Amino acid sequence: MGINFEKYAKRGTDYSHRRLRLFDFVDDKSITETAAYLGQPGIIGYPFDLGVARNNGRVGAKDGPNEIRRAITNLAWHSTSGLADLGDIGDNATSLNKTPSYFDTSDPVGSSQCSLYLATHSAIEAGYFPIVLGGGHDLAAATTLAANLSCANTGKRCAIINFDAHFDLRRAPQPNSGTGFAQAAGNSKDLGVPYSYFALGISESSNSDLLFEVAAEIEAKYLLDFEVELQGDKFIQDIIDSYDHIYLSVDLDGIESSSMKAVSAPAPFGISVSTVERLLLKLVASKKVVGVDFAEFNPKFDSDTISSRVIARLFHSVANQQVRNCGASTGLFT
Repeated sequence: MGINFEKYAKRGTDYSHRRLRLFDFVDDKSITETAAYLGQPGIIGYPFDLGVARNNGRVGAKDGPNEIRRAITNLAWHSTSGLADLGDIGDNATSLNKTPSYFDTSDPVGSSQCSLYLATHSAIEAGYFPIVLGGGHDLAAATTLAANLSCANTGKRCAIINFDAHFDLRRAPQPNSGTGFAQAAGNSKDLGVPYSYFALGISESSNSDLLFEVAAEIEAKYLLDFEVELQGDKFIQDIIDSYDHIYLSVDLDGIESSSMKAVSAPAPFGISVSTVERLLLKLVASKKVVGVDFAEFNPKFDSDTISSRVIARLFHSVANQQVRNCGASTGLFT
């Protein structure tokens, strides 16, 4: 189940008997166990990047989940309520004894997506707020479909929001890191469930005319990278006001490369970290978000650890706000 957080723990020198760091508040759990409290953040790792290789990206994201875990281990924690580590999908999927028809399990990427779909759907049903750590962005085919169908089963409408420089709406013979949202949209359509797709940070120079046509075909709404700073808050608020639930997918290559160089495809003109954090906090604070994923972190290119520290900060912001939403926070910022 993930890593042993204690292995990377750094004890403070203030000699306090209080538990002050995140590693003291993470429990290993099975994906089949019920959450300790409704909405408890539950970490799921997706240690795969074959989809990135197929999409001609820089491979290495398969090592992302554990390196993100390492980065968050010693963050300060201001709640008496903790998080769960539900492990990597290889740890749990076989125990679920289900094989939905949404994915081609004879293909290695399709098989990984299937396992993640099962894990994410089961986590939501068990009361968790899944935080999925990638791995390639092919994970979106699984996470967003799981959230969309889980919400639809209760008669609720779910908005899918992608922070990304790319639409990831490619239609290809084999699934890859650029097909995730097209797969989820197609599967949702086949099941008679609307797929409401929104993207922030799209780069005109990184998406072909065909991808803009597919976006129009599925009635996607989006902001270009240079529009997010001024229009992002209204764009987000309109979604909050219009949907029952929201699922967030954060492709880290949508963040400007000065702060996020350790990704599969760096974006020199991406969104600023402060803007991404502000919008994520606004969304999670709405209490409508049912889960989030962070994709495409590539530790091979993180020699100065800046990228992992940025991801750790975003993780902390999301998880901490979610715990507050659950009424579980006690301490300095209550």
